[in-house]
Amino acid sequence: MPAHPPSRAAAEARYSGLRLAALVRAADLFEPAVAPTPVRFATITAATLDAWREQWAGHPARSVVWPWNAMVADYRQHHPSRFDFAAWSGNTLSGLAIGRTGSAYCSIEYLEGSPVVGHPLKGQVIPAALTALLGYTTVLGRSEMRLVEPLAPLVPVYEARGFLLVEPRGERPYCVRKVS
Repeated sequence: MPAHPPSRAAAEARYSGLRLAALVRAADLFEPAVAPTPVRFATITAATLDAWREQWAGHPARSVVWPWNAMVADYRQHHPSRFDFAAWSGNTLSGLAIGRTGSAYCSIEYLEGSPVVGHPLKGQVIPAALTALLGYTTVLGRSEMRLVEPLAPLVPVYEARGFLLVEPRGERPYCVRKVS
């Protein structure tokens, strides 16, 4: 008799533990870059979404207006191995990211930093998210990181961090970086 695939709950529990371990390790590696500013990486929880609503959801300076509540619910329902990330400094939410995984990659499909002027990790959300993505990619044993449909002004920023823009025919463009 063939083995049954793991249940949805078992898959969610497995990947949740891997995400958390990767985020804790990534925060430890990243913290010296922003010292003495305290930093904590976590998954996106209900409390995270509450902080997002309170601190910057309706902020007029948001450069993108992504519906994080709906996106997180969708990814939780359909992608147990998803990458999800929240960057905190004390009680201040500084950044959010979410993406999918494939057999060879982990991705960020949505990334947003706080629009609040002077938030503690201003200018550090992209490096923080990439550090966390690298940690999760490594934990899962994937060979590349992807940034799906990057905003055009950010492509040079990603390229400076070792990513290459790929524009496959009939697919969404993405920036890719191999992981050794």
